[in-house]
Amino acid sequence: MCDGEIMHRPLLQTVVTLAVLAVFFALSLMSWIYLARRNVWIEPDPPPAWRANAPARDILDVPGREVIYWGNPTATYARQANRRRRKPVGIVVHFNTPKRPVSLVKYGHRLDPRRGNAAFGYHFYIGRDGGILQGAPLSKRTNHVKFKSNPIRRGAAKHVWSGNAIGVSLVGACDPWRAPAVGKWFACAQETPTPAQLEAGLAVVRALQVRYGLDCMAIWGHGALQVDRRIFEGATLTRLARAQCALPARKPAA
Repeated sequence: MCDGEIMHRPLLQTVVTLAVLAVFFALSLMSWIYLARRNVWIEPDPPPAWRANAPARDILDVPGREVIYWGNPTATYARQANRRRRKPVGIVVHFNTPKRPVSLVKYGHRLDPRRGNAAFGYHFYIGRDGGILQGAPLSKRTNHVKFKSNPIRRGAAKHVWSGNAIGVSLVGACDPWRAPAVGKWFACAQETPTPAQLEAGLAVVRALQVRYGLDCMAIWGHGALQVDRRIFEGATLTRLARAQCALPARKPAA
């Protein structure tokens, strides 16, 4: 065996090893993207005591739907963000990029230094498969809508803010892989919720309307309330909920 062949053998082994690792990494990345976009991760179960010990006012029962209760009683929103909580007068629909719903819930359980150490999150997270997670007790405030005096607020529904609104988020409805914005490949160009997601979101909205006596116009998309949000954020479910909530026209008096 010549010296040249001996010298090239380690190089060939290195190239083959790198190629195998590259294929493995590519397959892992594709699997992660697929699972994240479909929200079908194997999620852990919340501590049973959270729901068992929660008062009835904190839990929403949605007819015909299973709601997984992740209302952590020791989370930061329970200690600090409840100071200015008011009776809900509105429902604000949001969306997230594809992420694990439980990771979003846990993120809302702690303080966010980028938001002035204020708790952040939503009361409900709706997965693309139609799964429903309640991320906060109904009696607690989550910071998801700016106050009316904030300069980034639009003119619509300025009476609605975090202290008197329930936040509902459609997880994965903002997905640049499905509808990328031209020139902004890391931003979605439109909402892409699934039919199962809209059906589950509508069921949550209906249950909240019954709980708090909210009318058809008490539902708002986040994009309609703040200029720093995509104008279509929450618009799909908002239109659906308002259209199917329309009251029948009254017959003229005889």
